[in-house]
Amino acid sequence: MLNFNILRFLFSISFFSLFISCSSVKHIAISSDLNRLVAKSEVLSSEFVGLCVYDPYEDAFLSEINTGKYFTPASNVKIITYYISSNKYPDQVPTFAYASYNGKTLLYPLGDPTFLNPDFPDQPVFDHISNIESDTLYIQYPNFELPKFAPGWAWDDYLHSFQPERAKFPIYGNTVNFTKTNDSVLVKPDLFADFNQILR
Repeated sequence: MLNFNILRFLFSISFFSLFISCSSVKHIAISSDLNRLVAKSEVLSSEFVGLCVYDPYEDAFLSEINTGKYFTPASNVKIITYYISSNKYPDQVPTFAYASYNGKTLLYPLGDPTFLNPDFPDQPVFDHISNIESDTLYIQYPNFELPKFAPGWAWDDYLHSFQPERAKFPIYGNTVNFTKTNDSVLVKPDLFADFNQILR
C-alpha cells in the first residue's frame, strides 16, 4: 500500500501537469512547489529522489530535481525502454556485413547477440551462411576496443548467465550451458563436451 505522502506527491504532479501551457512564471512556481513538496515529504526527503517534468509544447523543463546525478534504472524504466525499442526497431537485427568473391567470403560481425543463441532456435543467418559456396571463410573483427564488462553493471551479477562477457562476435550468447540428467551431462555448445566431469 502506497504511503499517503507519496500519493499526495503523485497527485500534485498530476495537478501541476494541467498547467503545462502556462507562462514561464508559472513554470517557476511549479518547480518551486515540487521542490518544496519533496523537501517537506517525510518519505521523499530521506531518500535519494530524482524528478524531471518536461513540457513538450513549450520545449521547457518545468522542474528538475537531481537530474544531473546517476541513478540505477528502476524496473519501470526498463519496461518503458523495452516497449519503445520493441516498437521502434525491427524484429531482426543485422548479424554480419559480408562479401563473396572468387570462392572467398569475408564476414564482418555486427555484434548480434542472438547468433546461435539457444534462446533463439530460429537461425536464418546461420542457415544463409551455411549455403554460401565458398572455399575460404574470413572473419574481420571491428577495429575498436571492447571491454568485457560494461560500466554500471552490478558487481555481484558477473557470475550469472544473464550477464556474460561482451564480445565483438557473440556466439551462443557467450555462455556454455550444462544440463545434468541422471549420470550424463548435456553441454551446449557441444564443443565443450569433453571439458566437463561429473564428481561423485
